[in-house]
Amino acid sequence: MKKALLSIFLLGCFSLSLVACRLAAPGSIVFMSDRDGNGEIYVMPAPGTQAQAGASQVTRLTNSPNWEDEPCWSPDGKRIVYRSTNEIFVMNADGSWQTNLTNAPADYWFPAWSPDGKHIAFCAKGDGEVYEIRVINADGSGMTRLAGDPTWQNHPAWSPDGKRIAFVSSRDGAPEIYVMNADGSQVTRLTSDPLLPNFDPAWSPDGKSIAFCTYLEDGNREIFVMNADGSGLTNLTSDPYWDMSPSWSPDGRRIAYARVEDTDGDGRLTNSDAGEIFVMNADGSGQMNLTNNPANDLDPCWGP
Repeated sequence: MKKALLSIFLLGCFSLSLVACRLAAPGSIVFMSDRDGNGEIYVMPAPGTQAQAGASQVTRLTNSPNWEDEPCWSPDGKRIVYRSTNEIFVMNADGSWQTNLTNAPADYWFPAWSPDGKHIAFCAKGDGEVYEIRVINADGSGMTRLAGDPTWQNHPAWSPDGKRIAFVSSRDGAPEIYVMNADGSQVTRLTSDPLLPNFDPAWSPDGKSIAFCTYLEDGNREIFVMNADGSGLTNLTSDPYWDMSPSWSPDGRRIAYARVEDTDGDGRLTNSDAGEIFVMNADGSGQMNLTNNPANDLDPCWGP
């Protein structure tokens, strides 16, 4: 009798463990897609964590008449911040409790969660056509302006320790990658080529490297990586497509990114172009298409 009860107990524990593993769903990638006719937020399992991502594993999280994009996971994986038309929204990881954080007549872009989950940095349109970096509390209160400069600034990205923010600025001419303290002080320029605009900075989990997108002279866009001090610049993609929006895996071994084919040849990112979510090793090898969908799939963010 005791052996039978022990077997039932162990079987129950094993079953609960399986359920817990399924619920945890570590390493999911959230992204934007217009596959259902409008820009919405979707999520899929990352490669190596569950079954290979495909149509059956992709889950739609939003269903709104607004255009929604630029999702970013909270550090604990329980919430997602994203842009809905021109506002910053947040929702639970299952798509519930969608809440407007900004509620202001402005133009907001590129939300990014701080590593402690307490703050969200983003780009806001200030006076005239100037875009600036701002920070709010995770509940939408306490909006603060950072990196005060009368030039164009966007794409904030927190360092893993939360002490610095990488961002893009045109204060010295062409858009370049800069870094500043989390309070906006001590701004330092990391890239320095006036002919090659740079965007989309993303810190590696160990804080030693920053991946980003560069617009080349021939109009192509590639993913580069550099040391956190701006040295050691390396091209990871080197292909005829537009590669952008890098996002590191939690272990730092891989990078998810968007690859776009300029199908209409107009040199601009439009709804007629074909975007896919790819993943590659941190050294640029092993590039693999995760979505394989004729619609536009963009803005990947690899969850914790």
